[in-house]
Amino acid sequence: MPLLPALKSYLSLKSPALRNAGRLSVMLSVASLMGTALHLP
Repeated sequence: MPLLPALKSYLSLKSPALRNAGRLSVMLSVASLMGTALHLP
């Protein structure tokens, strides 16, 4: 079936993008937590 190799290549192409998005979301959440902690009285 030609669908399986295409799906594998699509997933292998998409996994670094997913990892980058996850890392970016984690950094944003940590930055927002530090911002709220700094703004606390």
